[in-house]
Amino acid sequence: MVSICIDMPGAGKSGAISGLTVEGMAQVIRAVVEELHLPGFVLTGHSMGGYVALAYAEKWPESVHALCMFHSQPY
Repeated sequence: MVSICIDMPGAGKSGAISGLTVEGMAQVIRAVVEELHLPGFVLTGHSMGGYVALAYAEKWPESVHALCMFHSQPY
């Protein structure tokens, strides 16, 4: 099993993107998934990342085998 931790825009060592939305951050995840040719995976998001993970799973459910929202809620 391989773990991938994405350095989202504005976090870690990446620069911020003005006006970035939760849906826009989900698109960043999608770009990584496509670049790595991942057919499916378990997606985990912490706090606000949980909402990004949920937005991703809503838009591309076929690639998400399981979803974990850690310190987030689906409501």
